[in-house]
Amino acid sequence: ENLAITLIDKAVIGGLLALAAYFFNRALEKFRGTQSLELEAFRGTQALEMARFTQEQSRRIEEFKSRLLMDSESLRNVRLAVAEVSKRLATATHSICWATWPAKYTPKSFVHAHLDKYDGEIHLLLSDIVAARVVLAALSPSVHNQLSPLIDQLYGLDVEMGEAKTLFEEDSPRGLAALAKIHTASARLDDKLLETVTNLTFDLPRDKFATGPE
Repeated sequence: ENLAITLIDKAVIGGLLALAAYFFNRALEKFRGTQSLELEAFRGTQALEMARFTQEQSRRIEEFKSRLLMDSESLRNVRLAVAEVSKRLATATHSICWATWPAKYTPKSFVHAHLDKYDGEIHLLLSDIVAARVVLAALSPSVHNQLSPLIDQLYGLDVEMGEAKTLFEEDSPRGLAALAKIHTASARLDDKLLETVTNLTFDLPRDKFATGPE
């Protein structure tokens, strides 16, 4: 009888264990299925996010390249405008220097025709300078401001040339002395022009050059 009871207990326990194993396996399979679905969903989401990230980075890189091209073209235009202003400034300064050179080094051979020739040249040169500086100011006010003091000095020398011309007509020795001083000043202006152009700072908005794709 005890043996029968023992066998029955073992059978019941075995059945319970088998049933428990069955439900455990079912639960495990269900868990694995759920995890597999969640993993696939996660992979799909990550793939979409990566595609969006790649697309956004490509867009930003293209925008950055476009900005660089635009800035490069803008800088090129500014440099061309600087060249135009500088060339005309140098030509006007040379005209003053050439007209006043005889007054300083060969005053006995100086004639009124030197001043007449200068008047004809400077009239055209000053109008060209005004036009060229307007273009430069529109492209880069900061670069224009760096050259403006030289342009003002040139205007000042032109005024002095007119005064020296009148003085020469009234008192030639004093007029020649004034013209000789202008020659020295024009040489200094020529040197200053070269120094300023060499050290020009070309400023463009920082966000265009300093900010790249993130």
